[in-house]
Amino acid sequence: MAAQPGVRLSFLNREIYFKNNIQVFFNMMEICIKEKIKNFIYASSSSVYGDTNKFPNNELDRTDDQVSFYAATKKCNEIIASSYSKMTNTKFIGLRFFTVYGPFGRPDMALYKFTKNIFKKKKINIYNRGNHFRDFTYIEDVSNLILKLISKNLKKSNNHEIFNICYGKTIRLITYVDLIEKYAGVTALKNFVKKQKGDVFKTFGDNNKILKFVDYKIQFQVERGIKKFIEWFRIFHSS
Repeated sequence: MAAQPGVRLSFLNREIYFKNNIQVFFNMMEICIKEKIKNFIYASSSSVYGDTNKFPNNELDRTDDQVSFYAATKKCNEIIASSYSKMTNTKFIGLRFFTVYGPFGRPDMALYKFTKNIFKKKKINIYNRGNHFRDFTYIEDVSNLILKLISKNLKKSNNHEIFNICYGKTIRLITYVDLIEKYAGVTALKNFVKKQKGDVFKTFGDNNKILKFVDYKIQFQVERGIKKFIEWFRIFHSS
């Protein structure tokens, strides 16, 4: 969870992604051997699927065509973990997160930036004229899935498992903006711009594997998640 996130920055400063996402991950693998760690859960990303046309993304799909260096580092982590799983007794679990959003989220993520600028009556940049599609996954569902996974008896699992952590549905970016406007009660000043380098057109994950594995049902539809975020944002930024 302490790796270097973000697609766009990886085009500007690849070295920090190599150090924090690959070199540090290798160090953690070595610690697993030294300390005889039984279970190791790590963060991967939906970006490993690349700019695919096959949906929904399934854990068994090919993932060998990443479109950003960030995505490549996450794929490297999965490969490294797989190799260590064959030469240690540690069970490795990789979680491919799909656009996680919600209270206390990263300020550089779309929801936080959009909401902040909408309330300040500043323009928001909407890439690809809002025609991207994303599988937006609410943080409480993510946390619940991780907690259930941690408490799960993993003895019968494979030595290296990959799980999609996602809402399991996809929504158009401009619709996402419409929902923010709805619950903020403010019309956004929109600046439509071209697609950014490294952005994929669509993410849409298959979450059946993880939901069955930990016996869970997704609790937060996108509309409910945005409503809760706006409520939190009003309180958090009330001063």
